[in-house]
Amino acid sequence: MCFWSSQTNSLELQFGALSPTLIDKAAIIGLPPHGQVVDIVFAEGKCDIDLGCELRDRTKGRPAVANFNTWIEVFINGLGNKSLDSIGSLEEKGESQQETMEVTHVEHAAFLAFWICKFLVCTTSKKVNVEYYKLAEALASKEVQESDQPLALGPFVLAHLYRCLHHCVTEGLNPNWSGPLWIFQLWLHTYFPSFR
Repeated sequence: MCFWSSQTNSLELQFGALSPTLIDKAAIIGLPPHGQVVDIVFAEGKCDIDLGCELRDRTKGRPAVANFNTWIEVFINGLGNKSLDSIGSLEEKGESQQETMEVTHVEHAAFLAFWICKFLVCTTSKKVNVEYYKLAEALASKEVQESDQPLALGPFVLAHLYRCLHHCVTEGLNPNWSGPLWIFQLWLHTYFPSFR
């Protein structure tokens, strides 16, 4: 991190500046660099569900923020008080029971919110943060899925990466920083294979 410049968002090396770009994000991890802009107002009118309300309804009024384990219990398992062991495998179930195991629209949005927080932006709170609900709801919406333009997740993730790297440089490297440092590591391995 000693070569990272927060002013230019680039590595300042002997041969010049080098920085992760939108094209790198598209090539390395497949995030679209163009499409519908992901900003504070992009999801208005695109979402037909509200994860915050769903969480409050399913947890009988508890807050609209949940840690990863609670989130999985409430949404992904969709089992209420049952455990995963009591479900059995799909091979053991009949056709009618398999149909009830279909993923619902709400479960799809809940999984996307979990995925965004745990793997894409890597929140340190180990919670599914409210600020990513609308993005997950929009990704799961039929309007966005059927649209000719995907959501531009490349700029969204690149901004999170730059913010994370800025914090690492200005406030010191801390193992508890949130952010997609794994993307920076992939980018470094792509451009500098001798570091592997």
